[in-house]
Amino acid sequence: MYAADELHNKAALAVRAGRLREALAYLREASALAPQNVQLLIDTARVASDLVDHEMAILCARRALRLAPGHPEALKALAESLRQTEHFEEAILHFEHLLQVAPEMPMLDHCIAVSYAGIGREVEAERHFRRALQKGDERNYLTDWEFSHLLLRQGRFAEGWKGYARRFEAGPFSNVRRYTFPLPDWQGEPLQGKSILVHAEQGLGDQIMFASIIPDLLAEGASVFLASSFELVDLFNDSFPQVPVYGILREGDAQRWWSALPPLDYQVPIGNLAVYRRQTAEQFAPRPYLAADPRRVATMQRYLDTVMPGWSDRQRYPLRVGIMWASNPALFDWRSARRGRKKTIPPDLLGLLGSVDHTLFVSLQTRQSAEQAAHVPFLDIVDCSQTLDTMADTAALIEHLDVVLSVDTSVAHLGGGLGKPTWTLLAADPDWRWTHGRQDSFWYPQMRLFRQPVRGEWRPVIENVVEALQELHPRPRKIPVQRGEVRSRARGPVARAIDALTLTVGGRRA
Repeated sequence: MYAADELHNKAALAVRAGRLREALAYLREASALAPQNVQLLIDTARVASDLVDHEMAILCARRALRLAPGHPEALKALAESLRQTEHFEEAILHFEHLLQVAPEMPMLDHCIAVSYAGIGREVEAERHFRRALQKGDERNYLTDWEFSHLLLRQGRFAEGWKGYARRFEAGPFSNVRRYTFPLPDWQGEPLQGKSILVHAEQGLGDQIMFASIIPDLLAEGASVFLASSFELVDLFNDSFPQVPVYGILREGDAQRWWSALPPLDYQVPIGNLAVYRRQTAEQFAPRPYLAADPRRVATMQRYLDTVMPGWSDRQRYPLRVGIMWASNPALFDWRSARRGRKKTIPPDLLGLLGSVDHTLFVSLQTRQSAEQAAHVPFLDIVDCSQTLDTMADTAALIEHLDVVLSVDTSVAHLGGGLGKPTWTLLAADPDWRWTHGRQDSFWYPQMRLFRQPVRGEWRPVIENVVEALQELHPRPRKIPVQRGEVRSRARGPVARAIDALTLTVGGRRA
């Protein structure tokens, strides 16, 4: 039987060796033996936070503060876990307290700035970001990167891209990785007569968005070679026929095609294209730049004929809408998974779309989330997930639609890049690329943005989409639909049988 201090020492050794779960077990056992030991509780909170068990971290930090009110390390542990779980308002209270009692604590202004940015108080966020940078902390690269999001969201591109270019230094915090090729880095030099390898670093949506700059490079006279995620190879081959496209997932994948490349002048991670070619709003000049393969489009038409006879009858379905309501659940880590959940709309709320007459709704979800359509009440959604193996397949399906309705996923970027009218549904605190308060996008000419008025509330967003679809619809509405009320429409025998019923969505009367 070990004493509490012996267990504490064992935990410290395990932490230094990187065995965090072992350390946490020692700390919890020690805390049970010495429940009033404040330092044990603080260390437990820290290790739990490193293991992404923020609930345990918060509870331990609160216990420590009950025993030692105002303890700086306990305040820091509590505030940081609150920030990581996006309880920004309370996190700010504790961070501001720390500014009074321990103003020299590392990264304190950085953490306050990120918290203020999280609740939209951008003036306070910028003040603390600049204070953090002035202090010259050794992790200023992380502050530069986080600050860039605020600047880019405000459309301050020239300044914002400078910090964005430091994302690789931010390591695991930025969810990007830098592939290394034995070529000089391109830093905005003229490209007339030069060759350049553009390579992936981020998710599918990011690659699609930044690929909008590839036509600029071609127009400058560059020979462009592109290494993208495998899911995008066919789409980019169809869209940029003069650009050789290679699939890349791991460093070793390049060995298959690197030796076949001619001598090249430069390399550039795809996100850095914007750093040098999108410094002002005027440089965007958005235009469609993606293309669907006509053969895939024809194949998709035959598939739709099979699963939905009559879908092409404009008298029956004058409006065809593709729906993407869920972010990909197979994400990189807990941070991206949390963002994915925040961007996802509960399927039962999609039942509100049933009030739009004579409209064909087609799921754009892939296999991971397509079955959620079963939870949408009174709305018949055509499932095409079995045919959507690559983004080129999804592009072919979108060619048969009138509107793409998508949350913030790669499908929104795909619809925008194809020039299809795309309505993107955004959380109250969306990613920097959607800027601040706009209803349109710098990146895509035919995109319309629908924003949450309140954090976490998707119902008003869907109601606004319903109104917009009804305005777009070429046929008059037969039954007036009051805001907040859903009536099923005559699109089938089941719908006709329950046409007079109202729905209950999410436990509330719709």
